[in-house]
Amino acid sequence: KMSFRDRGRNQKKRHSSSKSKKPDDPDFLDGFDPEKSSRERRKSNRKVCQVNSNTPYDSRGRLRDGQADVCDCMDDGCPGCFLPCPRCRSRKCGPTCRVNRDFIYEAIEFDGKDGEIKNKYYREH
Repeated sequence: KMSFRDRGRNQKKRHSSSKSKKPDDPDFLDGFDPEKSSRERRKSNRKVCQVNSNTPYDSRGRLRDGQADVCDCMDDGCPGCFLPCPRCRSRKCGPTCRVNRDFIYEAIEFDGKDGEIKNKYYREH
């Protein structure tokens, strides 16, 4: 009978003795077919969802009317003042990702202060 310790040693020897191909090896990419790669398979299996064209934002997070890329702080010159969005990595998304978002902020109201910032891109439907 073989002990657990001996099994581990034999597996390590077997694994280390197997020759792995290195990038300098001329046969390195012999079996690679880019059309059958796992990345291409994942891409083809990805769900294609129907996007409602009535949403104010498109698939890149820009406003459909005029393709303006406006931050959720409603400042046209803002390069993005939020933390990177976990979904699209944009710094212009507020608490909700802008990609295909089905609403638009009307205004920003400040607590304890008079006044608000109105969104000039907002229009009533």
